[in-house]
This record gives sequence, C-alpha cells and structure tokens, in this order.
Amino acid sequence: MPLKRILKDRTLEKVKRRMLTVQNLWSYKYMQLYGYIYALLPVYEKLFDKDIIAERMKEEGAYFNTHPYMASYIAGVHARMLQNGDPEEKIVNFRNNLMSPLASIGDSFFWFTLRNVLIGFTSVCIMLFFRMPVLIIAAALISLIFFNVFHFRHRFTGFDEAYKSGDITMYFTKKFFFFERTASFFSYLLFMLTLGFLILETVKICNFPAAEYALFFLIFFACDIFSEKYFRGKHSGYLIKIAAAALIFIFKGY
Repeated sequence: MPLKRILKDRTLEKVKRRMLTVQNLWSYKYMQLYGYIYALLPVYEKLFDKDIIAERMKEEGAYFNTHPYMASYIAGVHARMLQNGDPEEKIVNFRNNLMSPLASIGDSFFWFTLRNVLIGFTSVCIMLFFRMPVLIIAAALISLIFFNVFHFRHRFTGFDEAYKSGDITMYFTKKFFFFERTASFFSYLLFMLTLGFLILETVKICNFPAAEYALFFLIFFACDIFSEKYFRGKHSGYLIKIAAAALIFIFKGY
C-alpha cells in the first residue's frame, strides 16, 4: 500500500497531545482502542489516501490496553512503522507484545511506588507541620508537581524517543534497571522518612539526647549503604548522601 507522504513535526505534536485523551472513550471489548486510534488518526490522514484510511484502521484495529502513561511509547513506534510501510500484521503483533510489559512497568512505578511515596511524604509533612498549614499545602503541591514531572515526561518525551528509535524493546531493556533502582530508592526513602519521624517523636517524649544522635548516624549510615549498593561510582550516590546529611540538619533544627 503506497505511502502518501512522510510525517512532519506538526503531525507528531498533534498525536502527542491527543495521547492525553487515550482514556476518554472505553469499550468492554476493545478497552482503550478508540482513544488510541483517535490519537493516531493524524498519522493515517497524512500517510494514506482517504479511501483507504478506514480499511487500514479496521485491519489494525484490535484490543488495546496498557498503562496510559506508557502508551505513548507504543504510539511512537506505531507511527514510525506506518511511515516505513510495515505490514498490518507486523504492527498488530508488535503492539500486542508490548501492551502487557509496559502496563506492568507503569503500574509498578507510577501507581504502586511513586504515588504511594509522595502520599507518604505528604503525610509525614502533615504530622511534622500540623500547626503550619502553609507548609502542608506546599508539601502537597510539591508532591503533585513531582508526580506530573515524571508523568508528562513519559507521555511526551517517550513518544519522541520511540518514534526516533523505531524499536523500544532494546530501549526498555537498557532502562529496566533505572526503573528498578528508582522504585527501590523511593520506597526506601518513604521507609526512612516514616521511621525517622516515629523515632524522633519517641526521642522527644523520652528526652534522651544520646538516642537522637544515634538516630542521625543510623539514617546517614543507611543512606550510605543504599547508595553504595545501587549507585556505586555514580554522582547519584553522592547526591543521596548529601540529601541524607541535609535531612539530618533539618530534623536537628526541628
């Protein structure tokens, strides 16, 4: 099936914006397919003649369901494969093979790790600064902004990276350890914040300064072990240690 023209940046930007609406229309049978096809419609309109667009979309139309923040990766490669003139069967097989792995990565990172850690961070701030509503609101806004930085990064930049590479299998193979380490770090940080708050409150009740200094040493030592295990020889490890020292001074001042 001959291609009509190549894709331009304006068309790709339109697809990225439409990917924000991938969950606007659900179906019991096809799940997110209608929103996904709607997002890719500008690509079909640029590459194919009007009389074959409906036929082509019907041939490629099938069940589609993955994590909404990771769907842009599939859409980026899909657009590249359409531009390259790949057959419908290859495109459908590619899409079906990546839906579940990306859904698993998205669920574990966004829903089960990042969101829970930020909720825990906000909860700890509420307990620490319950008499200062301005700081509580600031903590909630920081959590919201932090979450959406990751969210929109994967929605927009993910599409560009997938479109340029044309294959995200190797990309996610290389990035898998990044997701694993990031999820471990956020979980560890939430645990340390909660543990530190509980111990500090106990120390203040018992009025035992020696235990307070022991706690500071414990927090820094634990962060040092964590950074050496997951970020050995990297700048991220030093940043974790600096962050641990900063937390110690903050808690000490509190």
